[in-house]
Amino acid sequence: MRELCSLLTGHSAPILPASGSRGARPARKQAATTTGLVIDTRARFGFTAAPNTTDDARIRHLTLALPSQYAARLFGAQDAGTGEQQLRTLALRAAA
Repeated sequence: MRELCSLLTGHSAPILPASGSRGARPARKQAATTTGLVIDTRARFGFTAAPNTTDDARIRHLTLALPSQYAARLFGAQDAGTGEQQLRTLALRAAA
């Protein structure tokens, strides 16, 4: 059985792009209302296995498509000054 060991943690890149640029505003509005948001990240997956096996957790590449309502929540939290770790937690809940 697969276990999610960690998701969206330890990743150095910001979860969302900065909101200040003029070109980002229309894209953010479209993502929050219609298209949703794609998050590209890495996660550590492992397996539940018998003791002394080699089923160690490994880093995997993930691309997550989040519906527009989650994009709106993430952008709203970012605009309110929410920290990066809290944004990652929100993205994790949206992906679950």
